[in-house]
Amino acid sequence: MVGTVAIDGEDLGEGIAHLRWFIVEEGERGSGLGRRLLGEALRFCDAGGFAATRLWTFRGLDAARRLYEGAGFRLVEERPGRQWGEEVMEQLFERPAPAPGGRS
Repeated sequence: MVGTVAIDGEDLGEGIAHLRWFIVEEGERGSGLGRRLLGEALRFCDAGGFAATRLWTFRGLDAARRLYEGAGFRLVEERPGRQWGEEVMEQLFERPAPAPGGRS
């Protein structure tokens, strides 16, 4: 396995899909695999009728942020938090579903 993505369509309620995790093996980064994997996950969300897709990450993951923003996600919230025993700036990104007849 060189990459995985998980979408949870139930825990956020309100017709919001939650991109729970998105991981690509280090040796595959930059190959376009991540972009394709994320694209398939978002097509799944759009086909499922979700109004939006959200994900949490943290500041400093610049390559991932570029990928998310390229897929239509926008930063909607930022707050201090702790991950793996370290202080981080958590970030919430959201991508609205495309308008009917629009492209994803």
